Amino acid sequence: MSQGRLVVTLLGGTNLKSMQTFGRQDPYAVLQVGTTRYRTKTCTDGGKKPIWNETFHFDVPVGLTEMQCVVWNRNIITTDDTIGSAHISLIKALSEKHDHPRIPLKTNAGKPAGELDMFIEFTPSQVGDKMAQGKPAAYPTAAQTPSEHHHHICCPPRAQPEPQYGAPQPHYGYPQEPHTTSPPQGAWYPGAPSAPAAVQYGYPVPGGKVPYGAPPGYGHY
Repeated sequence: MSQGRLVVTLLGGTNLKSMQTFGRQDPYAVLQVGTTRYRTKTCTDGGKKPIWNETFHFDVPVGLTEMQCVVWNRNIITTDDTIGSAHISLIKALSEKHDHPRIPLKTNAGKPAGELDMFIEFTPSQVGDKMAQGKPAAYPTAAQTPSEHHHHICCPPRAQPEPQYGAPQPHYGYPQEPHTTSPPQGAWYPGAPSAPAAVQYGYPVPGGKVPYGAPPGYGHY
């Protein structure tokens, strides 16, 4: 997690120790914050007063208060020589948001090796703003939900028929078959003749005939 962004501008160096026997040395610097490392361009023939004027950006890990810097002399034939190094405190830059230090360099033996001129700016991370931006919006209430309002205007709810007691419940999603109830009392089946009049068995019918005519299949009493 980062506590902010560090902007470091390395302006140049003064009175650097000369590592060159003949001619002028070619200094360059390496800056490191946490695990992030940057290298300046080589100031050809910069000698003891190189000018870089380069800006670098670092994410500062939480708890880190120090930056490392090493100045080298670029060699073509042999390996590069270390001119000097420094551990730069970032406490002032982190608290006051800026700093303009002059950094003393030391050789590997601890002897003075010149100074560096730099400008440091610090911008803290807006943790609260990032959390607010990532927070999901509140869900609208039932009265504010546009989809429900639109549904009630354009698509009013369909009234469901009340089920008849004794009849099977309809299966929603399938065509409902018409429910066949029992024929009303006194009805006769299709194609059959009218129902015969009630006959009281054991009593003769006057005249020996069935009133209103006998239906087919019936004989005389």
